[in-house]
Amino acid sequence: MLFFMGSHFASHATEEAVRRSNALEKNELDTLRKVSRQEYLKKREQKKLEEIRDDIEDEQYLFDGVKLTEAEYHELRYKKEIYELVKKRSEDVEDTNEVLR
Repeated sequence: MLFFMGSHFASHATEEAVRRSNALEKNELDTLRKVSRQEYLKKREQKKLEEIRDDIEDEQYLFDGVKLTEAEYHELRYKKEIYELVKKRSEDVEDTNEVLR
């Protein structure tokens, strides 16, 4: 009977060790997923910012010297405002990150 109890405790300890190991691996995977998601979002934000900048440059080039309708003028102005706000926010975040390092 003592052998059985010792074996039972060893088996229980092994199961507990496996559960802890799995929990650590899951936690590491969750952390890796979060980091990967953050990196993806940074790259996507940069890409979208470049797209807006390119749209603005294209419209300015294509419509240089052409009188825009009020709607076109407001749309271009809106894009410029969005671009400047996002660009400033990105720069502020970068500055904050450098201070924290």
